[in-house]
Amino acid sequence: MASDSLAWFEFLLNPALLESHLNQSNPEPSAIGLIIQFIYNSIKRSDGGNVELETMDLTAQENTKKKNALSVLALKTAAHLKWNLEIFEQKLPLHMQDALLVALLAETGEEMSTPSLHGTLDTGPLLPYQLFSLALYHRYALRALVQAKLPAKPVKVSNVPIPGQQDPTQESREVQEGILSVLDRGADVSVRVLEQLLGAGEVRAPVMATFTVHTHQSSAVSHLWERCQLVADEQFKCQIHYDLGAYHFLQERYEDGYSHFAEAYKLMSELGPQPEYCQVNIDKLKGYYSSCASLCGRSTPLEKRSLYDRFLYSLGNGYQVQTLNTIRCVLEGESWNSGYPLHLAQSGKSGVQFLIQALAAKFSKFNNSHKERLRMFIMAVSIASDISETLIPAIRACPPIKALFSQEELLLMWPKYEESHQVYQSADPNSLNDIIWELIHSYNPEVLKNAVMLYKTTLPPRQDIPKKEIPELNTKWEMPIPIYNTLMKLPQTPQRELVFLCIAKAVELAQAKSFRSSLSLLEEASSHAAKLPGRETGRLCKLLIWMLLMTKIQHCIHELPCVDSNVMSELTSEARQCLSAHSGRDGIAPWTGVNNWCILLLLNAGEWGSLLGGISLPSHIYLLGLVKPLAATAHALREKHTSKTVWYDLWDVVVGIIANSSQHKRSSSGQSLSMERHHDSVVMSRSAFLDFLENLREPSCLSILISLLGHVLNLLNQEPSSEIHIDHLAMWPQTVSGNGLKDKVKDTLTWLVDHATRLYPTGTHTSAALCTSWHLSRADLAYMSDQYHNALAGYLTAVFVATDFLRNDNGVDQSVLTDSIIRRMIRCCMNLNCYTQAAILCQFLENIDYCTALRCLQERSAVDAMDAYYCCLWDVSLIEFIINMHHKRGEVQRRDKALKMMGLLEVNSNNNDEIQREAAKVRKHRFLRSMAKQYL
Repeated sequence: MASDSLAWFEFLLNPALLESHLNQSNPEPSAIGLIIQFIYNSIKRSDGGNVELETMDLTAQENTKKKNALSVLALKTAAHLKWNLEIFEQKLPLHMQDALLVALLAETGEEMSTPSLHGTLDTGPLLPYQLFSLALYHRYALRALVQAKLPAKPVKVSNVPIPGQQDPTQESREVQEGILSVLDRGADVSVRVLEQLLGAGEVRAPVMATFTVHTHQSSAVSHLWERCQLVADEQFKCQIHYDLGAYHFLQERYEDGYSHFAEAYKLMSELGPQPEYCQVNIDKLKGYYSSCASLCGRSTPLEKRSLYDRFLYSLGNGYQVQTLNTIRCVLEGESWNSGYPLHLAQSGKSGVQFLIQALAAKFSKFNNSHKERLRMFIMAVSIASDISETLIPAIRACPPIKALFSQEELLLMWPKYEESHQVYQSADPNSLNDIIWELIHSYNPEVLKNAVMLYKTTLPPRQDIPKKEIPELNTKWEMPIPIYNTLMKLPQTPQRELVFLCIAKAVELAQAKSFRSSLSLLEEASSHAAKLPGRETGRLCKLLIWMLLMTKIQHCIHELPCVDSNVMSELTSEARQCLSAHSGRDGIAPWTGVNNWCILLLLNAGEWGSLLGGISLPSHIYLLGLVKPLAATAHALREKHTSKTVWYDLWDVVVGIIANSSQHKRSSSGQSLSMERHHDSVVMSRSAFLDFLENLREPSCLSILISLLGHVLNLLNQEPSSEIHIDHLAMWPQTVSGNGLKDKVKDTLTWLVDHATRLYPTGTHTSAALCTSWHLSRADLAYMSDQYHNALAGYLTAVFVATDFLRNDNGVDQSVLTDSIIRRMIRCCMNLNCYTQAAILCQFLENIDYCTALRCLQERSAVDAMDAYYCCLWDVSLIEFIINMHHKRGEVQRRDKALKMMGLLEVNSNNNDEIQREAAKVRKHRFLRSMAKQYL
């Protein structure tokens, strides 16, 4: 150490020295050296390695003041460096970076001092300097995770350790990994906070003069926040966009990274020459941006690419830059490379396509002289090389280029042009293969029409192998049997083959849930079918009308509950007419599939009266065996009728379906064979029942079946501790019998509840009470299967749905959080080793379970942060126990935090009941939101 240099403790004795020292041209010790000493001496233990002192005597108080003063001196020094995280990353070990930025959070606001609670932090009311501190911490968190994955040199420090004293920059692997583990768990919160801060208003950064250093005379210190420096909006946002982009890039979320790098790139031009609070490296930003653009398939527009980027593009596409140079020479009237036709021939079909694409892209900008030069160039290329068979078809496929040549010129360049214009060359099997590819893979009516005509006129490659008929090209094409039989009775013409293709591909699209495209093809088929010759044309058109209706109904049911009421009303009217057509005079009745979908639509539309006698239904439809008792039950509930006969009929049908479901055995070859065992009362197999449930959307019907299956499962379990929550309990019988029925019922109920909650996650399209009930059933099923995380998620979701995300809650809805449910949540938390959460939940019980709560609070294997939930405590007895426990363990900081909670006025046990209820409600909501951040 130089003779004129200052020791770190001299700034502690006289804080005013710091600013003048750091303003020197080459201060010794340096700013980073001082930060290291300040932090090291503020976090090291003062009693030789033992735990902190348990008594708050005068010495301990002075020691705390000293540590606080050192922390503030470190912050003043960091402010001198403009809070440059790049400098901190290069020269400070990770645990010191963490200590420095946590200290900044603690000084700027008590509610911000615990980063693990930032997930529930409301950034709206925060002051400008608090916004800066919050952004700085979470930027550090994400950057630390990025830096940990990148190769880096060891951190170099400028201080010289004193002989006999421990190196303050030493950092064990365990400490570093522990910090990174904490940051990684909170990474999603950091991303969410930074994205929120992008919409923040004014932001101000603390400067040296902002901070007031603790002295031995001062009892309380207030910082001068009005002295903070305004941070330019573009600097603040550009830096956040860059850091978010780098983290998303590390996580391989390239679309997110691309959007942030693009925003940072836009803001770079607005930063000015030397931005104080933005340290984005333009070259790194360009590299990140280009990489994300490439990985996301977002190519930079040609006019914005650098010469190097254009070279890489041409390199990846076979050096086609030669074609562009040749085109330039041709357009400018210069001589072009005579060896180009040979290179073009060697490049094959891809090279020719690139040439035509390049010409077509700029063709609209060519004048007459340009067009004449291009015409002569193309003719010269076709004559000079053996590439006409590839070049001329490519020209023919590009109308602007084709218009440059007459029919005679095209024939001169390629004598086979005339023959190829009429039919595909019979000796070229690739031509026929291309047509077949279009017939199988295309869904464009115009393309299909041309492909059908070409296929009919193209000769096969070998005369001894005849071409297949179009319906035989794909064995997976299918269509309703009545339509197929009717279509095949018509004369075989290209028009009939086109109708066949449109119908078959419409079925494909409907199976893939692409209903709009399917309907478009069916309408195309109907228009062509009307022009077909033959006596069966009228019948075919009528059948296609029903197929259109069936597809519209499939589309409607798939979109439920988000369907316009007018569309639903129109479709239900058409469905009634269709179901009545089985007794029509024309003898053309809709087939079973159409009838089934019409019945499903009426059931989902709540048109239960129509199903129960409002219209004459075909008696042979097996689906009615289930639909009628279900519709009758739903109708009775809606009209508030008591009809046990109807309810028991539905019970018998559903239980019979599940009890007599399919069994499997193995054949001698090992293949699984399905055997259906049908009882007289069984209306369908279990697989058909599941198909029916998949298309069931009506909330009342879903609720009835969930209640029925849940009651069956409860009867089979005969264990109150594993009971499933259900509605309509009084409707069903109290006994059920069936060997091996339990697992089948449980699987079916689990699928059905998942289906219902997926359709109606909230009360937007139905009542909140129904959705809440389904979420509780789902949670109970998960609890029964020991899926404790999913069970907690279900119970929490039920609470938020019932209370409209706690907006309509007068003390957390007691109809949801009953004592039995709270106890299940407690057991879930305990099984997940989240004992602190379990202890907090013990307060929710009508009579607090102190025995369980105290046992949880003393559990040392807890994985949830104990003191992070102290702000959710309102029971004085529990707080007193926690204070005593920490005192005995010598955990001074945790004890002080609990003491602070105890000192809050609203927690006082002498308050009146209303104040105590309000205090409990605020803390309950805080805890539930925190749980939702973790489990939902």
